Amino acid sequence: MLNLRERGDFAVGIVYVVPLLISLWVRAERSLLSIYWLAQGLNLLILPLLGARYGSGYTRVHEAFGLSAQEVVDRVLVAFALWIVRELALRRMAIEQRLHEEREFTRTTLHSIDDAVISTDAAGKITFANPRAAALLASPAERLVGRPLEEVLVLRVREPSAEQPATPDKLATTHWLNRAGLSELPVDHSRAPIRDAAGNLRGEVLVLRDASERVRYAESMRRLAYHDELTGLSNRVTLQDRLQLELEHARRQQSRLGVLYIDLDGFKLINDAHGHRAGDALLKGVAENLRGVLRRGDTIARLGGDEFALLLPRLSGVDDARAVATKVLEAIRLPVRFESRELCVSASLGLALHPGHAANADELLRLADGAMYRAKRQGSALCVHGAEPEPLLPAAGAPSAGGVRA
Repeated sequence: MLNLRERGDFAVGIVYVVPLLISLWVRAERSLLSIYWLAQGLNLLILPLLGARYGSGYTRVHEAFGLSAQEVVDRVLVAFALWIVRELALRRMAIEQRLHEEREFTRTTLHSIDDAVISTDAAGKITFANPRAAALLASPAERLVGRPLEEVLVLRVREPSAEQPATPDKLATTHWLNRAGLSELPVDHSRAPIRDAAGNLRGEVLVLRDASERVRYAESMRRLAYHDELTGLSNRVTLQDRLQLELEHARRQQSRLGVLYIDLDGFKLINDAHGHRAGDALLKGVAENLRGVLRRGDTIARLGGDEFALLLPRLSGVDDARAVATKVLEAIRLPVRFESRELCVSASLGLALHPGHAANADELLRLADGAMYRAKRQGSALCVHGAEPEPLLPAAGAPSAGGVRA
């Protein structure tokens, strides 16, 4: 067993001081503060110890140091105070390092994302704008900071955003961004307040995302829902909606309207003989020719295959509808150019009127369809519901339906 009286002052240092210094060195985490701690240890403990006489027989640590008990207490308190300072310094360094890492992460994120981010103070002046915001607003970020938000961000509301419903603390809408010298840009826009611990408003954060692709996609889906993809004409859904509206208008105004059902003659021959590309080109050409004879307020729709329908509001009578039907047939019989050939078709037409023939949209379409098939069976161009089919004479030299000219 170790005898302190025999080993003397140096033994005291080994037993009491060295473990303390090793502990301090480990806890210092090899930082610059460890140098300071070693210097203090030498000053407070080791140097007085080495100055003591070897084998003096001291049985107490302060006697080995040549210090009074109070001086030892004072030095211990100083060492403890230095330890506290060290711990606080290390903690502060750790906090500062963590804050630096968080700031760097936030900066990198805001500069990398594809969303425009703008923050303002309580007065509405811009305090931050990331590169994407600068690009959307066509202005360098440093020129945006300090300016009132309403001066640089002019938004026109069009519709609420279905993906992000509005809440009292977060408003989300779709806007059109008005940019000086540039075209308007659709953006999804959200804003959220910045509040302090007491709940006071300190500013807000605005996020804008370029919605061009989404708007184009929505427009494409809308067109597909209400228009024929091949010809660009209205489809059956649009025709029925507009027919219902025109019927209500006709009842209020006590006016007439008609539905002209159209089925191409000779289309199948061309499609079978020359392929679907020729058939598609013919349908698009016929649709374009029909657009040229529309009156103001008329609606032309492709119902499917080689069937079309024409909604004719504000008719003066059957003769007025017959005159429109004649122009329609002439337009359909115009040759359609496909590669080095001209494709030619004719049509069978069926007409139903309101009032007189039907009182609702479905019945009007059904009667016009039936009249068209009656005209086709009898080889006539036009059949008015309730009347005999009648020819609409073609112009001199008109090609036969299903014909092809080089």
